[in-house]
Amino acid sequence: MIEQSPRKRASPAPHSAHVDTSGAAGMQRGFQGRRTLDFLRERLATGYYSPGDPLPVDALAAEISVSRQTVLEAMRSLAQAGLVSIVPQVGCLVAVHTKEEIGDFFMLFARVEGLLAGLAATRHLPSELPRLNSINREIDALLDAPLTESERGEQYRLLNQELHGHIHSLARAPEIATLAKGFWDRTDFHLATAPHASIFADRLEIADHEHGAIIRCIVKRDAKGAEKLMLEHILGFRSATLDARVLSPRRKKRSA
Repeated sequence: MIEQSPRKRASPAPHSAHVDTSGAAGMQRGFQGRRTLDFLRERLATGYYSPGDPLPVDALAAEISVSRQTVLEAMRSLAQAGLVSIVPQVGCLVAVHTKEEIGDFFMLFARVEGLLAGLAATRHLPSELPRLNSINREIDALLDAPLTESERGEQYRLLNQELHGHIHSLARAPEIATLAKGFWDRTDFHLATAPHASIFADRLEIADHEHGAIIRCIVKRDAKGAEKLMLEHILGFRSATLDARVLSPRRKKRSA
């Protein structure tokens, strides 16, 4: 009887022949989406566009080097934040808000920021206070720094966000902090697109004193004082923004 040779198993196909690239593609799409959103948010927050300006999707896609769909997704996100209007048969436009809408927005923003300041006063750890004072000293240094008005205003805008962000962390109220942070871009947008476009720089010295008073209340765990002063601080920017729209004609769009 002739013995049969054992049947050889077929070698498995190399794994490289079945590589799933969907994950990498999804990560790339996510990166491009964030990059596009950040690009447009920065332009809107710094007054590059004026209210009512068209936002041509195809031109922006070419400029950012992304797909048209990626730009449209960013526009939908910006529309939810109140920065962009998407008009059927017209396209995407920079949002236009009435004085009443702007005033109402700032009142809501002030109350949320005030609440967080009050919570920060009661919930902070002593070890977290030095960073708060350090940021405030950086803002104070801007008063005498050799900067143009535009540079001073932009530096203050960024440090102001850092200061408020640290107060949010001290409050230990992530849901409220997320709500407040969602208002930042629209706040900057209203300030930057006011006819008088140097509100950040103009209010720097006043805001610096207000920040100091708020921080002192937080250090002393004076929740009511911190909340009250933060409310007044934000409402001061509200008044400046609304006054600029009454006293000055609409400014021209900033050049690229």
